[in-house]
Amino acid sequence: MLKSLGREITLAVQARSGVTATAVVLLALIALAVLTAFAFFCVAGYEWFAVQTGSSVFAALIMAGIFAVLALIAAIICAAARRRTRERAILERAARARAPSCRWRCSDSWRRSGRASIASASTPARTTTPKLAETRRLSA
Repeated sequence: MLKSLGREITLAVQARSGVTATAVVLLALIALAVLTAFAFFCVAGYEWFAVQTGSSVFAALIMAGIFAVLALIAAIICAAARRRTRERAILERAARARAPSCRWRCSDSWRRSGRASIASASTPARTTTPKLAETRRLSA
């Protein structure tokens, strides 16, 4: 049972994102290579600044200043992205609060029971959900 559940979860992740075990291993390898290159870049930058300034202390301070500026830029971008995400979420929640609730009218079990035709003959019933219709269209 757990094996089939694990397989279902794996298939769901693969269907949604296209990620495989090979992709995860390759991404880990890429991350390791990028971190190694970054470390060599930092050492080379430190050595270059040490040669240019004639002092290893000033070189270390310059490298620390560069990283502080990069961290500040990243923090500003992160704060702006958080603010935009929060604003979008507030607007979406407000739009959903204003939208009429259709849960009791759109329920599949309620529609199959025959009560849907009694409640509203003028409202056409959906035969498939939008995701199911899209899945059928993509698989055809």
